[in-house]
Amino acid sequence: PEAAAERDAREKLALWDRRPDTTAPLTDRQTDSVLELKAAAENLPVPAEDMVPEVDLKSMKAQVEISLAQLSNSFIPWIIKVVCS
Repeated sequence: PEAAAERDAREKLALWDRRPDTTAPLTDRQTDSVLELKAAAENLPVPAEDMVPEVDLKSMKAQVEISLAQLSNSFIPWIIKVVCS
């Protein structure tokens, strides 16, 4: 199962390099790094609900909007979407 999941993720990452408008193909190192991040994210423990700290949602929303605006022209959102879908 893990080998099949990694193969599927590699195939999805290869889509990045096959795009006709690719201006920054991924290096082998970058591909490996994305796969390592994906594997690490899948193995993170989910905290118990009572262990999650309360957050200021308005502040968080503002921070997320700023971060998304900064990333909107990068390949990172696309890579995350492709690898995690």
